[in-house]
Amino acid sequence: MMNSRNIVPQKWYEVIGNWNEHTHTWEEFVHESYNILHKLGFTLEKIVHANEIDISEDVKSYKISLASDIWRTGLKIAELKLNGRYTFDDFNQGVTLSMKATDEVSQQHDWGTFYLVDKSHLEYSDHMDETVITLHDGVIKAHQEFLASDLGITFPCTIDTLINAIGSYMGLAVSGSWANGSHVIEENKWENNGLTYRDTLDDIAFVTNTTIGVFNDILTFKSVNNTVVDTIDGGELSLTHEAKWGKPNVLNLTREPQHDNYAYPTDFTEIPKDERVELVIENNQIIDKRREELAPTLFSQIQNVEYTPFEYTGFGYLTMDYGDYVGFKDKDGNTQYGYVTKLEWNITSGFTEMLGCELTTRAKEDYVLNTDQRRLGLQTYFLVDQQNGIIQGLVNNVDEIEDRVETAELKITPQAITNTVLNSTDYTETISQINAKIDKVELSVEKSN
Repeated sequence: MMNSRNIVPQKWYEVIGNWNEHTHTWEEFVHESYNILHKLGFTLEKIVHANEIDISEDVKSYKISLASDIWRTGLKIAELKLNGRYTFDDFNQGVTLSMKATDEVSQQHDWGTFYLVDKSHLEYSDHMDETVITLHDGVIKAHQEFLASDLGITFPCTIDTLINAIGSYMGLAVSGSWANGSHVIEENKWENNGLTYRDTLDDIAFVTNTTIGVFNDILTFKSVNNTVVDTIDGGELSLTHEAKWGKPNVLNLTREPQHDNYAYPTDFTEIPKDERVELVIENNQIIDKRREELAPTLFSQIQNVEYTPFEYTGFGYLTMDYGDYVGFKDKDGNTQYGYVTKLEWNITSGFTEMLGCELTTRAKEDYVLNTDQRRLGLQTYFLVDQQNGIIQGLVNNVDEIEDRVETAELKITPQAITNTVLNSTDYTETISQINAKIDKVELSVEKSN
């Protein structure tokens, strides 16, 4: 693992300082930069093994990228360009990627094993005599349908038990620290619902207050906290940032698409509207039936999280990775902080690095109020067909009935359950007229304020 502050020698910055970025393209800039580095005695070596065979000499370039979020899993994708023709069988046991930088000393960075999922991710160009392959890191092993029997566990079980079972299934060691490991999961809500082990890990990530990835073939849990891993301070080619986000003071645990919200603290409406910072967690299978019980603990884990979204491009630190809490200097010289949620490393004859932090997709404005108001404006009718054994639920938006009629129809039959949304453009056809057309008993249930 490289442990230098920056893999590029300091002398390079002195030489390249007079480069005019406005009169040269980015490609020219990178090319000339590494010409200077080579003159300074700096070399960069791509190290690639496929099926344990060294193919480094055929590697023209490779790129590793990731885009995810905090409190989730992150999957790295690698794209390799190789001289000559390669086939799927050349990579079916995995590809290991490393890079060695040499100045006065040699430093090597290992990214671990990547996998070629299927033949569609391999393309050969006869014109270029070049093979391009797209690989995925070890997180891809979690892209399998959840089956407790394959994990060798039964429910109820603890989060610790589930994490170790998934790691074993993926063939990976487990490392890191996480919260709530002794929490007991009562039900297996992933099986028979089209969900994968990665979906399970995403649910685990929030409950355990972690960001999860595979780093050099280890399934790693990184706590979402304010421990700074490193600071970007010099060497950047570009650095931009947005406004700071946080600290969340409303945690909304919601079931979608019903907009069934449970917001904590329960007296959140006493917080002035322009001061609310809401974090929304949807359909977490661990939390689902125990929202009221778990909300105080989960809120305490996230209430101090704040960060500044940013994007940095430069010639490489390689001390920062997905999920790390990192610092950077803004244009005024002030240090800001953010979590790495996206990255890209390009390795050709040289090396460039992009690290970034996106605002979490779970940050919402007034989500709990807006969706609750939508639900409050609904009037529900249940129609019972005693002869045919069919129950129909019709949902009307009372506030907008003059503009259009929206109905949702739920049919329960011995053969199937279907959910159909009907949009009527005939404004004169009221619910009572619809009911008159069918021999049914009508029950009306309205939500009161």
